[in-house]
Amino acid sequence: GMLYKQEEVKELIAYLKTLSDPTDSTSFYKVLSMDIFGISGRDLTSITIYAKKYNLSLFEAAERLVLFWFEKKELGAYVRFIPFISEDTKEQLKKIIKMIYRHLNLVTKETAGQILYYFLEDSTILKKLVSIESEKEERRAQNISKFFEKLKTYEVEHEDASVSAIVDWVNLYLELGESPLSADTDWTANNAVNILTVHSSKGLEFNVVFLVNLVSQRFPTIERRERIPIPEELIKEILPKGDYHLE
Repeated sequence: GMLYKQEEVKELIAYLKTLSDPTDSTSFYKVLSMDIFGISGRDLTSITIYAKKYNLSLFEAAERLVLFWFEKKELGAYVRFIPFISEDTKEQLKKIIKMIYRHLNLVTKETAGQILYYFLEDSTILKKLVSIESEKEERRAQNISKFFEKLKTYEVEHEDASVSAIVDWVNLYLELGESPLSADTDWTANNAVNILTVHSSKGLEFNVVFLVNLVSQRFPTIERRERIPIPEELIKEILPKGDYHLE
């Protein structure tokens, strides 16, 4: 499967997105619903409803609730509908918010990979990865380690490997519909047919490749005209004759 579409990797990406923009409620929701924190669906819904009621992002709502519960801060108007939430969830929320504050302070100093490593430590995911008890857990651990390898490679090749740079890079990958394969190291080990795009099959050296659905004008695609064509007199080099898409 696609590496960036694996649940455990999507969670790490969601954490990076939360650090890059705490008001991204979709990403923060994904972080809150991670198994490791054990927040019940009921409590999650309560926090979400509270955020909606006051038109806050999920993160701001959680921040306010933590301030109210633990530091007895007066929240003014925001206090009319304090949701009923279990004591365990309150503790977890406090831990999560504090952890995010710590990591936000590192965003300008450390790479995304380093901060994610702190996240694995602080959330105790790392502890769980070390004591693997099932095949599913082993797969999770492999995918997380593959994601870290991708980040390492990125760090070597780019000067800026900050949280925002990595988030942009992952978004670009996902928009293109291209994700590194989670199993890109063991093509030969699996005696199976692999289905993938022409683009991502390049350089993988399969013995046999079937290109299906090669319908005329669909592949290669019919020539797309430029919106504003450049007059030929202005082009310095010699233009090729014929259909350049086919060529």
